[in-house]
Amino acid sequence: MASAVLGGLLGYFFHFVVSRKLSVGEYGELQAITSLLVIFAVFSSTLSFFIIKYSSILADHGDQRGQRHFIAFVFQKFRMPVVIFSFSYLAAMPILKNLLRLSDYWGLAAIGLSVIFLVFSSFYVNALQGWRNFLWVGIIGTLIPAAKLGAGFVLSYISPKASAVSFAIFFSAFAGWLVARACARKFFERNSPGSQGGDWRMKYFSEESFRKSMLFILIFTAALAVASNIDILVVKNLTDAQTAGYYGAMSVLGKIILWLNLAVVGVLLPEAFSFGFLGHPVGIKTILSSYALICLVSFPTLVLYYFFPQLLVGALFGAKYLAVARSLWLFGLMATGLSVLTLEGKLALARREGAVPYLLGITIFILIFSVNFFHKNLEQIVISVTVSFFWGWILILAINLRHRFRFARESKFQLGKNDQI
Repeated sequence: MASAVLGGLLGYFFHFVVSRKLSVGEYGELQAITSLLVIFAVFSSTLSFFIIKYSSILADHGDQRGQRHFIAFVFQKFRMPVVIFSFSYLAAMPILKNLLRLSDYWGLAAIGLSVIFLVFSSFYVNALQGWRNFLWVGIIGTLIPAAKLGAGFVLSYISPKASAVSFAIFFSAFAGWLVARACARKFFERNSPGSQGGDWRMKYFSEESFRKSMLFILIFTAALAVASNIDILVVKNLTDAQTAGYYGAMSVLGKIILWLNLAVVGVLLPEAFSFGFLGHPVGIKTILSSYALICLVSFPTLVLYYFFPQLLVGALFGAKYLAVARSLWLFGLMATGLSVLTLEGKLALARREGAVPYLLGITIFILIFSVNFFHKNLEQIVISVTVSFFWGWILILAINLRHRFRFARESKFQLGKNDQI
């Protein structure tokens, strides 16, 4: 939580710094570009979940040598998909430029390079997360936004344009890859104990289909990434640059809540994958504790956003954004809805719940449909997005509750049967 707070603050200071140098329209363009990063980084997110899932099993057995062989295996399998993505992205750049009405291609180029290095860094940082080495995960997670903040500060002064500032994201992704690789190589020492060669797969995952697992994680990750970030793209497409800039700024400030809550989800995830691999749900006490932490983070922040919006927006974004400061608490509420949606979605991912990608697809449809009809002003837009996120949370929560109650009934039945025997 401490590293998430520090990393989140550094990440948001990046937006506070560059938004003062960019015009509102340029900042809206930067937000659209960075949203593309999250959506196209679906490969990195997919690899993250895939690596955490199997690394957590290797960690349960203390097999560091097997972990090294697993990382080498993933490298071998995903070199070609990265090459294919690179050429596909180059071909799609003219379409993306026209769709988002961008001024040039440089921002898109920076995002494409960032995606590649995020993919390669995920090999290492998520292996550490699977082993619950949250110290190194926190250090890496703090370094990346620090590098982005420093580079953004310099670039925004040299050239106050969205396309120039977007190269700060590339610089931070490159720095994160270097540090993550060094940390993982240090942690998984060459002389560490464990299985030899390909023995790790036969020993722990002989009945597991990596291809099917990766396909499901890819579908889930793509759906969650689109659901979490398509709002700014829809706003940029349906409204003028000024409205998109206002929405982007308030969304960044509101989603401080989300970034803090993602630390809770990140700590829970390795345990969820360990239990999910065995077909078990996470313990109810752990889930309730996670919700308690999310409430502990969200509610006080919402109070601040409701009673002191002018102070916060003026201090962090400047006077040109004060006109929309009163809606800040709504963006905080939107981030809270996305937080609980993400929590339940990743709990369902851990046990490979097949219905969840469809439910996220329904959430995306509700969001696009509602914003398309209700975008007269900023309040209408954010309320539409918030309601969409909470609907998605309710749908996925219902699926997860059904699984938890069913598992509890089956466990009681089996326990009673054993007692009779």
